[in-house]
Amino acid sequence: MAPPKIQRTPRPLSVIIFVGVYYPPGQTLENEKGMNEYLTKRPDTLLKDFPSAGVFVFGDFNQMKLNILCNRFNLKKVVRSPTRGGNVLDQILTNMKDLYNEVVHLPPVGRSDHQCLLYHPRKDPNIKPMLRTVRFMKPSKLKLLGVKLDQEEWKPVYDKQDVDDKVDNFTLIAVKLLDGTSPETTIRVHSLDKPWMTPYIKKEIKSRLKAFTSGNVIKHKELCVKVSELIKRAKKEYITKRLRADAITIQHDGTKRYSNWLILKQITIRHPLVMSKQPAPWNNCKTVYKAMEQLSHVQGPFQVLQM
Repeated sequence: MAPPKIQRTPRPLSVIIFVGVYYPPGQTLENEKGMNEYLTKRPDTLLKDFPSAGVFVFGDFNQMKLNILCNRFNLKKVVRSPTRGGNVLDQILTNMKDLYNEVVHLPPVGRSDHQCLLYHPRKDPNIKPMLRTVRFMKPSKLKLLGVKLDQEEWKPVYDKQDVDDKVDNFTLIAVKLLDGTSPETTIRVHSLDKPWMTPYIKKEIKSRLKAFTSGNVIKHKELCVKVSELIKRAKKEYITKRLRADAITIQHDGTKRYSNWLILKQITIRHPLVMSKQPAPWNNCKTVYKAMEQLSHVQGPFQVLQM
């Protein structure tokens, strides 16, 4: 049941966990409870390390009730038609339903009286990248912009009497200085990109791939470490900013469920630190916020669970 790392998986997934199950017929409620506990514990251990993983739980479940398992990992049943006689005994549970076609029922193999199930992934949709205009505000460019602003006389602004004219002239001068120090650049972004992904990180990822394909082992290893550190830092900065925005909302109204509560819950609910030290219920926004306060001081990757 180890999560196999394969070359290419449906974005944004990098790991897929497969769980094969056979649950014999005629079991007691106690046995069913034990099986549910086992099937909950094992994938949960893996999801602590791979919180954004895709999950497949499949097999012959017979009369076992699957609601607990589905609710725990947000899985969906995909088999709707009978697989043996008039009963649905074989089932596939997954959190990747939207990435696959409908299940195809095939004839039994050999002497088996259970139908075979074929679950085929959809073809990758041709999602065109979006174009976005940005300015790269590097520290050196910001410093140069500050010098230009300080040297500007602003005479066209002072000469105007009407406030709207002042604003228009100020905007024209400011944009001109910005274009001279940090000109606009058009970049491509993907709709499935993580929110902390930046053009610079993408550039370094491309450089890493180029080093790998050219056989430059030393350069490739250096870029692997660099990209990993860049992503960790970007994740932490992104989460910290979201935390500060939500902290203001909680400070003014501690009883109100703030807008980013679900996002924070998705970030924290699977983190090992929170799982071990924060067993409090997750239906309270303050509980999630306190957990995020803990994680804001942790050095390491933060991953969002796809729910």
